[in-house]
Amino acid sequence: MGVDTKSILFGKPNATEIAQAVTEAFGFEPDIRLGFGNDEDPTYFIMTFPDTEDQTKARQLNVHLDCEGDYANVHEGKATLCSLGMWGGSIEIMEALARKFGGFVCDSDFDGEWRPVDRVENADASLAPLPPEAVLNLTLAKVVAPKAALEIRKLVKDREQFAKLMDALDVYRSQTAAAA
Repeated sequence: MGVDTKSILFGKPNATEIAQAVTEAFGFEPDIRLGFGNDEDPTYFIMTFPDTEDQTKARQLNVHLDCEGDYANVHEGKATLCSLGMWGGSIEIMEALARKFGGFVCDSDFDGEWRPVDRVENADASLAPLPPEAVLNLTLAKVVAPKAALEIRKLVKDREQFAKLMDALDVYRSQTAAAA
């Protein structure tokens, strides 16, 4: 089994939107070679296009739509998961996709370290704004470990628990600021 570079993309982009993102970023027209699932709603695709570092070699991007739970240590809820063999421009490709849609990138699934990647806002009005939960998860993942970010998100969803947490942090801040 090989080592892959992976991305979790927010907003549940479909195969056409991902192919369009590859074209916009690198000028390649991906070939959507396979689509599995039922005829009306495929859930898995394989796209091929040239590598960004060596255009004589073909990339095979695996796209899983509506993934949920596979990467619960990083992201909660449905998202689009992309996987690409870790060679050539794999990291550059996954970063471009994550910048387009927002999400996380894992440079090497051997290491399993995911990092947040903000969506770069542009004039593309066809993309819906990221939901507040996705923005919060990205922001938290930059300042605390992804697993801790998910635990904090759980607290935020429970308004009563969140209010108690904020009160406790306010008390802590006032006590530590007074001591400083």
